[in-house]
Amino acid sequence: QAALLSQDEAFQRFVVEEYAPDQGQTEATATFWVRFLCDVKSRADILPDTEAAAKFKQLRDDFYLWRDENDFWEATREVRP
Repeated sequence: QAALLSQDEAFQRFVVEEYAPDQGQTEATATFWVRFLCDVKSRADILPDTEAAAKFKQLRDDFYLWRDENDFWEATREVRP
């Protein structure tokens, strides 16, 4: 899941806006921050029932909330004249 999420453009935007405003919106940036925030050397180290998995779940949940809020605001902006 972590590898797929790092490829998601919306997740990349989330990472830049929330953690790395001075870095580019890329898969490499997203991958770095997933590893850093989950305290692992590789995304493959995010195993079920570990502290890394709990950290990843929190990161993913934070992203989902951010995405849902931004989808709402983008949809609202599109409706305005």
